[in-house]
Amino acid sequence: MEIMTLKNHLQVVLKPDSSSRSAVFAYAIKAGCNMEVGVPAGTAHFLEHMLFKGSATKTAKKINQDAADLGTLPNAYTSEDETKYYIQVQSKYGMEALDLLSDFFWQPALPEEEIEKEKQVIIEEIHMYADQPSSVSGEVLEGLLKRSSLLGTKKSVRKIQRSDLLQFYNAHYHTGAVIFVATGNFDEYAVLSYLERLNVHQPKDRAEQERREYDLQQKEAVVKRSVKQAHISWAIPVAGYGSGDEPALEVIATILGAHGNASSRLYDEIREEKGLAYAVDVDYESFHDRGYLLGYMGLSATYVNGARKILFKHLADLETSLVSAAELRRAIACLTGQLVIGMDDVLTQNDSLSYSTLYGLEFDVDAFVAKVEAVTADEVLRVAQKYALAGNVYVASVVPKTWSAIEQLS
Repeated sequence: MEIMTLKNHLQVVLKPDSSSRSAVFAYAIKAGCNMEVGVPAGTAHFLEHMLFKGSATKTAKKINQDAADLGTLPNAYTSEDETKYYIQVQSKYGMEALDLLSDFFWQPALPEEEIEKEKQVIIEEIHMYADQPSSVSGEVLEGLLKRSSLLGTKKSVRKIQRSDLLQFYNAHYHTGAVIFVATGNFDEYAVLSYLERLNVHQPKDRAEQERREYDLQQKEAVVKRSVKQAHISWAIPVAGYGSGDEPALEVIATILGAHGNASSRLYDEIREEKGLAYAVDVDYESFHDRGYLLGYMGLSATYVNGARKILFKHLADLETSLVSAAELRRAIACLTGQLVIGMDDVLTQNDSLSYSTLYGLEFDVDAFVAKVEAVTADEVLRVAQKYALAGNVYVASVVPKTWSAIEQLS
């Protein structure tokens, strides 16, 4: 892996793999929806959509046609603290794909007529998630956690103007916040030569962009909808990347049910033993400045309180009792197996490289696997107690309108 800064000040990360038959090229920006200060909620995500709507040299239709000619489709995503544009293509079309991506990234047209059309597209995206009770419970949970709204609201989306998009673009889409990442099979010399010639944007003198503050108070919310199944989303605020607790938190999440651990505590008792739910999901979502243990359950409303009690019981157990050697060994094997297998994929490599480079974090998977394998039962207990898991849960439930038996958290 090579990390370098070119003469035009663009930071470049290259991880070539000649055994791959594809290449992934990406521009990652150190900005997401939690940097939306002075613009309507949803601006970062809206801008992500709009970059595909034309450049100084190509219409949106031409961008799509050129991508189809290469047998691919450029894509993007927005998170709380990162926005990323990428294209994966057969290696033989690598330079054409890089040119296509770079063109609309550095020279977006942001046409007014497309902005008005895209407002309705994003509003329909909001409607789509609003029709999914599991998504609603997740959205309500984000409100409890005071997390920034990725999509925004219908009202805020309608307020977005071209000037808002330009303001956010000019504030963040420059070499002070953008990196380029290439993984897979590509011609290193050709890629570097191309990037060196790019007319990229340089940062302007400006104050550091503000971030939204988080003041968590309410711990539970219940929404009644015309649904047949109850949907429970829960979260525990914990530390993020670079805290030193990440390996143990990943192990705790896996013990509870992350990384496809079919022998995990929640999956085993709630689904396998008692048959209360079909979906029992757990994850550790980590950012550079904070993290969350997250979970979701979809089940009959009759079993809501029973499933919640099981959740709280296992969280409390992690704070009071050492995990067994066998359980710890299985969780570590499941977690490290997923990490290693995932890194065989050039797109996953690209995602890991982009975020770690943006925020100056460790990327070495082997080093992180070694840290996970070194986690002890005492470390799991210490970290569980540190974050007071059972007493620090935020829960959002979507239940049938006739349901009235939710026991509020104390």
